[in-house]
Amino acid sequence: MRLRPASRRVVPVLIVLVLLGSALSLVLALTRPDPRPPADLPGAGSGPYVETRLAGGGGPAVETMVRVLPVALGYDYQDLDGSLADARTLMTDGFAKAFTRSFNTSARPLARKQRAVADARVRGAGVVRVIDEAAVVALAYVDQVVTSHPKRSEKSEVITRSRVLVRLVLEGETWLVSNISPV
Repeated sequence: MRLRPASRRVVPVLIVLVLLGSALSLVLALTRPDPRPPADLPGAGSGPYVETRLAGGGGPAVETMVRVLPVALGYDYQDLDGSLADARTLMTDGFAKAFTRSFNTSARPLARKQRAVADARVRGAGVVRVIDEAAVVALAYVDQVVTSHPKRSEKSEVITRSRVLVRLVLEGETWLVSNISPV
């Protein structure tokens, strides 16, 4: 089969276009910024990585939530009273009482039995709703790493990824957690 004169001109043009397209793709792939957070960014790597430059209302409340959740959802079986006391200082009185009941009936017995240490890391956060200037509902994506050291078995580590809705209220000049609920 012989190519017609018009076809003979089209084939080299198509080859050149394919080569140019490939070259452009390669250049874009090599110059595209890395989507991971930079290593020198606070919280990069194993710690929390949350963008805290938030537009609109609720930014300070979300920044507080990002600091509070690791304290509230983390504990060490060797100092459960200290872990609970640290968490309670960041909560409203009413929620601190409910949180204490829940902690004492679920986390405390399991932590003692398993000799567990929980480390919580906020991986993403944002405002869901600004109720008014003193109340905000926010969403957080949290990784909780629980490392246990049972007496007769080897160390184990469990990672739980969850979403939580957090209600924060402004008391004086301080944002406090008034509720945490899983989504």
